[in-house]
Amino acid sequence: MTVELQDYNACFFCLGVSAAGMNETDYTRLTYDLPLGWAKVLARSNPAMTFIYVSGAGTGGKSMWARVKGRTENALLSLLPHSYMFRLAALRPMNGEVSKTRWTRISYALFHPLLPLVRTIAPGTVCNN
Repeated sequence: MTVELQDYNACFFCLGVSAAGMNETDYTRLTYDLPLGWAKVLARSNPAMTFIYVSGAGTGGKSMWARVKGRTENALLSLLPHSYMFRLAALRPMNGEVSKTRWTRISYALFHPLLPLVRTIAPGTVCNN
């Protein structure tokens, strides 16, 4: 498979899950082991590969998910020097999507009316694309 990947120069890794209701072992498997597995394959194919990882605001903090994401970011930076982390605070559901997590649905319902105000006060914090 590495031969097939050698001509690619970038990977946008945006696969992830909510840590809500997950234990650390399962969350680590999906949030650390999975991206690192791909990054190792890509590093063998092209060590100059740019690896873009969608992380989360608060990464590196004390909560379980923040520690796991922090370890993931550090490991990616060690493996592929051209790694970039995007620490998103929230994703706005589109096209009728509904979160499976109850607290996320409640948060969206509460804060959705404030989105136009946030766009006005801090336009650089909201991305529509």
